[in-house]
Formats: sequence, structure tokens, C-alpha cells
Amino acid sequence: MQAKERLWLTADQARVVPEGHKDAATLYAAVGDEIPASAAERYGIVNGAVTKALKAGEGGEPGEKQAGKGEDKQAGKGGNKGGKQDGNQHAGQGA
Repeated sequence: MQAKERLWLTADQARVVPEGHKDAATLYAAVGDEIPASAAERYGIVNGAVTKALKAGEGGEPGEKQAGKGEDKQAGKGGNKGGKQDGNQHAGQGA
């Protein structure tokens, strides 16, 4: 995904905030920069921008709210990143 706005890290690098936010410390991405999916999930970046709640100053860390979803995704990781389902993702385990 590409950044649709300038995104900034807080000083402790725990959150990404929009430009002009009082906690902005270090530029993370400029408009058009590529944002890895892992960073988007960690920081709550959706469609290249921070969530509306964070822009309004609500909530602290999007990663905390996303933790439950991330755990579900982690449980299904089997190394098949091509998107094709072959039904043998867990072959060789437990035998």
C-alpha cells in the first residue's frame, strides 16, 4: 500500500500519527512511499492513512485494538503466500 498522507512516528516509535499531531517526532512515510503490510497492521494504517480515531486524538495505540485480529492471522500462517490453496499446508507436521 502507498501512503496517501505524510505519516509520522511518535518518539517511542509505538504509534504512527498524521502530520501536525502533537506527538509526531520522526517522519515515517511521505506521500507515495510504500508501506509494508506488516507496518500497516502494526500501526493501524488503512488505505495509506492513519485511522480517523487517531486523527481525532482518540485511543492510544491502534496495535492494541488490532491484536486480536493479528493473532488469528498468525495462526493460519503456513508459508503459502501465493494465495493458492493446495490443502497440504500442514503436511509433515505431527507425523
